[in-house]
Amino acid sequence: MPTISHALTVDGRARSPNEDAYLADDALRLYAVADGVSTGAAGEIAAQRAIQVLHEAFQEAVEA
Repeated sequence: MPTISHALTVDGRARSPNEDAYLADDALRLYAVADGVSTGAAGEIAAQRAIQVLHEAFQEAVEA
């Protein structure tokens, strides 16, 4: 069965910029959300990196 997904993240009322990151990979059927740590110095980078590492790990596992 085909899968079509959509993903969206928006700035909250309390904090800006939005530090959240998401992954929507229909081919792998892999979907994830990483909530940026707004009190940290690099919450946006940490969230993006977490998503990147997760995606790469799943891609490698599927190819193995």
